Amino acid sequence: ELEPTAKHLKPYMQYRIGKMFALGYGTKQDYSAAFTWFKKSADAGNKFAQYSLGNLYFYGNGVVQNYKKAFEYYKLSADQDNAYACYETAKMLCDGVGTERNTEQAEIYFQKAYNGFFKIAQDNPDDRISYRLGVMTFSGTGCDADRDLGLEYIKLSAELGNEYAQAFLDNSNRYNLTAAQNVALPLRLAHRRVSPSLVNDTL
Repeated sequence: ELEPTAKHLKPYMQYRIGKMFALGYGTKQDYSAAFTWFKKSADAGNKFAQYSLGNLYFYGNGVVQNYKKAFEYYKLSADQDNAYACYETAKMLCDGVGTERNTEQAEIYFQKAYNGFFKIAQDNPDDRISYRLGVMTFSGTGCDADRDLGLEYIKLSAELGNEYAQAFLDNSNRYNLTAAQNVALPLRLAHRRVSPSLVNDTL
């Protein structure tokens, strides 16, 4: 399903080269070189490169930190249904970082992110995606809150060796919050615990 067509092969390979520079695979880690390759691919419309470029701008890796640019590239990728980019776009809309605060739009992107993560978990389950789903389900971020189901996802993540999931379980009694308090939970948990990787984990 992910195999690129001939039309999209060049930007896809540009993204892959950027990813290798970003992670230091087969070469010395070089965020500046990664930025150059991601930019070529992103300009051609590759959603994974757009997401990765957003991360470089957000953290100031290989380029001057620029939240407005980060939001721009996250949203470009999110609007092509990249779940990771949907999540970052939603966070920035929720917090008013790099863009005007818009909680209604944030909820739309959180929902898209949750649905995307759920699909990824069905196809390629691992500790990180299970943890993402668990925290979002527990707190009702992008979905109806279901603490029991959320804890099941988090327990699965912990069993797969995720240290954040285990820490969550160790402190789960602290999260017995009222509905009003629960509004702030995504900011403390999902936003801090679930940080984006520089590139999509599965590609």
